[in-house]
Formats: sequence, structure tokens, C-alpha cells
Amino acid sequence: MHRQSRSDSNPAPLSDLPLVILTRGVADEPGGGSMAPDSEHRKDHAAQAALSRRGQLIVAARSGHHIQIDEPAVVVQAVRNALMAAPKASP
Repeated sequence: MHRQSRSDSNPAPLSDLPLVILTRGVADEPGGGSMAPDSEHRKDHAAQAALSRRGQLIVAARSGHHIQIDEPAVVVQAVRNALMAAPKASP
């Protein structure tokens, strides 16, 4: 699993909202096909993560499209991290 956080130098429309984007680490197309579509996919996900100053892009290294099936622990940890980072509501 690789993590990439955005830089604080760019404006972020979602401000400080905890935002976690999970993306696959394994190409959907088996064989020697081009990695260009996956590269574009990763760039799109990085742009989404950059919408928040607290945005993270997490690459599930051993997962294809179905990260929740291939690496459920990565999904669970991402949800836990987002919940821990969220502002606490007062009673």
C-alpha cells in the first residue's frame, strides 16, 4: 500500500475535510497491455484527493477494481483513519 498526501500550497475546495481515495495497484487487463489507462486513472484519483488539504491517495498494491474484496483490511483501515480524522461532534 502506497500513500500520497497532497501539498498544502494549492487551494482545496473541500478545505480540511478528511478525504481518502483508494485506487487499485493491479491493472484490470491481464497481459502485456499498455499501462496508459491506469496512469490516467491514477492521475484522476490524485486530483480527487487534492480536493482537500487532508486528502490522501492510497494505492492498494495487490488489488484490482474490487479493493474491498482483494484487500478488505486496506478499506477498513482507510475508513478508521477518516473517522479518527473527522471533527468530533459535541453532544
